[in-house]
Amino acid sequence: MTKILPLVVPTKANFEPKQFDFDNPIQDPIELADQLWENMKHYKGVGLSANQIGIDAKVFVMGMGEGKDEFRLNVFNPMIMAISDEMSEYTEGCLTYPGLFMKVKRPKTCTVQYYNEKGEDQKFTFDALTSRVWLHEYDHMVGRDFTSRVSKMVFDRAIKKRDKLIKKMVREGKLQPPPKSV
Repeated sequence: MTKILPLVVPTKANFEPKQFDFDNPIQDPIELADQLWENMKHYKGVGLSANQIGIDAKVFVMGMGEGKDEFRLNVFNPMIMAISDEMSEYTEGCLTYPGLFMKVKRPKTCTVQYYNEKGEDQKFTFDALTSRVWLHEYDHMVGRDFTSRVSKMVFDRAIKKRDKLIKKMVREGKLQPPPKSV
């Protein structure tokens, strides 16, 4: 059974993690990838970076599905080799910010290099949603998150919208209110 780790608060998730050292690993890379994958599924995401659950390593997983329909990438020490000039805008969320969704512009395609969990060098060009998820998770590898990709006005509106939804859910009994301070 994989240990489910708590998501760290945004200020603690926004640090640039260390390179994963295959010669002197902090954890077995296959076990680390599996742990990230199980945590990602637990939190119902399509990507999860190690630093989002307090692990100081340039590692993320991304994918979806189960069994024969599963698409999964285990990404160690990622690098972006090229991005397209063509941009696309799409609504994104982030496990670090539950319930917060904003339209974010990102390059439509990216060419990347990384190592898989076996330490094998990988190079791919991704487009559409795969490119977007890759670039979103890569931001975590460089100490950023999706809130830095929108204006303060867009961010403030999204926070208000999220807070309004939370209040409505509390009123309807679909969400527990936060505990009162003593």
